[in-house]
Amino acid sequence: MTGCETRSTMTKTRKDFRLMRILLVNFCEFDEELGGVGVAVMQLANSFRARKSSSAVVQMGEKWRPQGVLPDQIPTWSIAVPSFPSIRRPRSWASFVRSALQFRRILYAFKPDIVNVHFPLNQSLPVVAAASLPHRWRLVVTLHNSDIRLSPFLEPRLRIWQRRLMDCADAVTAVSAALLEDAIRLYPSIAKKGYVVYNGIEDRWFDSGPVASQESAKYVLSVGRLHEMKGLDILLRAWSKISSQLPTRQLWLVGEGPEESNLRKLVQELGISAPVRFLGKRNFAELIPLYRNAELFVLSSRREGFPFTLLEASACGTLCIAAGIPGIGELIEDQVTGFLVAPENPEELASTMLRALQLDSEAKERIIEAAKRKVQEHFTEDRMAMGYLNLFGALK
Repeated sequence: MTGCETRSTMTKTRKDFRLMRILLVNFCEFDEELGGVGVAVMQLANSFRARKSSSAVVQMGEKWRPQGVLPDQIPTWSIAVPSFPSIRRPRSWASFVRSALQFRRILYAFKPDIVNVHFPLNQSLPVVAAASLPHRWRLVVTLHNSDIRLSPFLEPRLRIWQRRLMDCADAVTAVSAALLEDAIRLYPSIAKKGYVVYNGIEDRWFDSGPVASQESAKYVLSVGRLHEMKGLDILLRAWSKISSQLPTRQLWLVGEGPEESNLRKLVQELGISAPVRFLGKRNFAELIPLYRNAELFVLSSRREGFPFTLLEASACGTLCIAAGIPGIGELIEDQVTGFLVAPENPEELASTMLRALQLDSEAKERIIEAAKRKVQEHFTEDRMAMGYLNLFGALK
């Protein structure tokens, strides 16, 4: 069965998820600027609690940290990231055993019914170790993007441990059908236990009340981490081809990341310094007016799972253009809920931006409303949380 088929079947199964204890295992420690995985984990922890289940979060960090609390009083622990155990490196076994014991300590303290591993990287090691011993909890692994499409190819040892994790998992979820297909090709053992549970956004993104803005400029917007994966160099090259035809418009980039200096240099090389603005990170209150007042939102990524920014922009009523990479077509239907362009193609992106900016108001509103309606019907936080809880209830 496909992920979508198993997901629809799943909603008809047992829904007795109240009073479950759910331990979410993140791949890193949270920082001030949460990425997509961190946003999903925090949303789920709070959503589970709101539905009478207990939730807690394990983070992978530099050292062991005993129980603390996240916002909204979510319990949390940190485990020291383990080394891959190797006969040639005896100390690596000490690191592995240490993290495994730390995880067992958390399991003993929280007593979960469900362990839900998100973006499985090094946390695969202590979870596999714990799952190899007698236990009552069920294991669910959630895949987001590079954890499957990039990391196991860069680190062969990780691939070994990911395979072990997938083999012992009771269920595996992916944030898009395209990602689930990629995961099954890599790890065939999950074919009969794979589900799609899409990312979803909070209701506050749909609020259509008036939004004040001190900005009067016309601009095209991109929001996301300044990382090679996001393809912002493609967007800048596309903008350089049309900026002379758009003298009254600017390109605004929201976010921080390791590629910022390289992107700033590229802006200088392309001679588009005046119309390009780097806005840094922005909080929710600042993002709402940025989305709503933008003429276009552009996602030029090289790879994505199921990006929150595209959902947010659509919910805010912003016309969207996105690279047609795997997964994006599950939200954006070309010229129906937005525009799709070929990946790694600045020329096509440039011409599509021009075409979108020249749309008449009726055609533009038709696309915007179709996209917003699709997000409201399929990609809300409530649907995301219920997708997981229905699955957990069926496994319990």
